[in-house]
Amino acid sequence: MTGVTVRTAGQPIRDEKLALTMNVRSTPDFGTLNVDDVTIDGRLVRGRVFDTIVASAAGKAPNAGPLASIQKANATLDFPALADLHALLLAISPPAKADAPKTAKAAKPAADEKPAPQGRILAGSASAKFVLAHQGNSLTINPDVTAKGLVIGAGDVTKNVGDVVLKTSVQMVSVDKAAADATFMQARARANDAKPHAHRRRRRRQA
Repeated sequence: MTGVTVRTAGQPIRDEKLALTMNVRSTPDFGTLNVDDVTIDGRLVRGRVFDTIVASAAGKAPNAGPLASIQKANATLDFPALADLHALLLAISPPAKADAPKTAKAAKPAADEKPAPQGRILAGSASAKFVLAHQGNSLTINPDVTAKGLVIGAGDVTKNVGDVVLKTSVQMVSVDKAAADATFMQARARANDAKPHAHRRRRRRQA
């Protein structure tokens, strides 16, 4: 893909190029998709998706859990120019404007009243790694995100955030036949009851 030009709130995005290389296998009925390697190469984003399996039947199964069709996934992404990328995203899909509160008699806005300036990423780069895996009815997502030299701003105000590192692990468990109005704690209790009981020994910390 070449010749992408978009007018943004900052510097215009001109003549951007994006190369996509795919090595994907599929069953004859396209029910299972094996992504061996997909490479993305551009100025705003570089990365690859690999060792990923998507099974559509798993996602359509009764009581299918979150992202059940994605059996496993691995991805690495680099964003060398966050400011340009964020400006491009805002130009393509600008945030919705907040509705003014309704009153019996709407007062006329002051002549000098202006909308709040839009927040933007002004500088920085980022890299991210994602690992997704299914085991039974549980889904585990391990994101690892690092941002460097991050600067944000709105209007005449800027903030030098610096470097940011995010490493975490998220586990989601589907619950069979959970009530539609069940609270989070009730659903969690159901999930714990569904797990096989095992004796666990707690190690005492030595003083």
